[in-house]
Amino acid sequence: MKELKNKTVGQSFNNSRSFTCISNSIVFLFYMLLFSCNPIVKTIGPFSSPNVEESKSRDAFLWEYYPICTKINDAIDDFDIKEVFAEKQYSYYSYNDLRYKISNDKFQVIIVAKKKLSYLKHFKSWVLEDFSSVSPYSLKKDYNQTNPPDSLLTKILKVDINENGGAGKDDKRVIGSFVLHRKWKF
Repeated sequence: MKELKNKTVGQSFNNSRSFTCISNSIVFLFYMLLFSCNPIVKTIGPFSSPNVEESKSRDAFLWEYYPICTKINDAIDDFDIKEVFAEKQYSYYSYNDLRYKISNDKFQVIIVAKKKLSYLKHFKSWVLEDFSSVSPYSLKKDYNQTNPPDSLLTKILKVDINENGGAGKDDKRVIGSFVLHRKWKF
């Protein structure tokens, strides 16, 4: 009986060592695969730069704008623009090649606000005509096959509240406007 008990304990010990060895091998294999692979990205683009410096560092920058003739008609409190610039659209070459590919026929104008757009009730009570949100602080307008203009009239449109209390669609009523004018270097 004593021999049977010793044999069973020995087999349990061997099974435990075998299990530990297999689990350590699986963990080691997992780490090897994890750290030897290329980074995983969710999208290859197109992207928008969050500021002028990053646009310049990616060689996508075209020029800056400055706003003039701002008329908001008390619709938006504290809509202060930090910077406005035009850039070429860019994306990654592929999911495995994370170098930037700069487009020669797709452009965008980026407006960066000083405050979060949600604090200013963007999409709840107003939108900028033909601009879409790309970050909590930024809006962009796309241009395909043509450069952005030197001067751009930007209209602020009223958004109606729908019947269930949520934000509805813009109703094309202009509640404010401003002009973006290109900064020229001499």
